[in-house]
Amino acid sequence: MKISKPQARKDYKCSRCQVDILKGESYYTYKHAYRSRSIRCLSHYPRPSELTTSDKLARLYGIQEELEDYLKRSLGKATDVDEITGILTNAIDEARAVGSEYEESADNIVDGFGHETSMSEEIREKASACETWADSMESLNQDIETTWEDAVENEKEIPEDPDRDAMVEEHFETARNDVASLVDDAIQGLEI
Repeated sequence: MKISKPQARKDYKCSRCQVDILKGESYYTYKHAYRSRSIRCLSHYPRPSELTTSDKLARLYGIQEELEDYLKRSLGKATDVDEITGILTNAIDEARAVGSEYEESADNIVDGFGHETSMSEEIREKASACETWADSMESLNQDIETTWEDAVENEKEIPEDPDRDAMVEEHFETARNDVASLVDDAIQGLEI
């Protein structure tokens, strides 16, 4: 899919945030076959989930985007990990659901042809990749919980000091960075 960046010949509205794109301003545009053209302001580059025509891939990319959004929006302010572990739990469930749909699609092809085909094998590989990704996110979710629990426990060992608040903040900043690294690993784990 081609994403172009023309200059507006008339006024438009961003299809994501509804901001006005005035005549002469640059904007992004893309179009799926048999669908209307989408127009975006320069603040909203089209995301992978919006650029694919596959519902399953859009859902998988959406998981990645939700995790990326969390990293940008919340992690620096996190005081516990309930939100990210909840997001990861939902991501695991969604990845497994997409994997099941891929598996069902492969079974339907086999039922139709009466034997495995190269397409059904390719689809089964995608189902397997979804399961593998869900398993790795599940493991990372446990690592995140352990990392944060250790940080909370270790906070008690920080001595009383006039600079204790700064030391505690630095301690939790390190823990947040460790969690961010684990979340980034989850984002990068999808191999389809």
